[in-house]
Amino acid sequence: MKSVFNIPRVAAKEWGNTDEKLKETCVWISISEPNEQRTIVSNKYLDQLPKLKLSLWDLTEAVKWKEETLVPPSEGDARKLVDFFSKAPR
Repeated sequence: MKSVFNIPRVAAKEWGNTDEKLKETCVWISISEPNEQRTIVSNKYLDQLPKLKLSLWDLTEAVKWKEETLVPPSEGDARKLVDFFSKAPR
């Protein structure tokens, strides 16, 4: 059975696991908002895993905010996730 861990950025720096079996099947997906500064998370364990980093808005429809139009994730974003998972270790 696959497991999913949600690790906030502040905790990701310290996260680690010594379970070798988990290391063989774990991947790292980082999702941030497009206007967020690129925050670098350096973690000796996470840096060794296959990773996908996406930058998208958590929206279901376009929203006007200030002078910008924020748009929901695209089919391309979804395709990146599907492709990543299809190649991920099992």
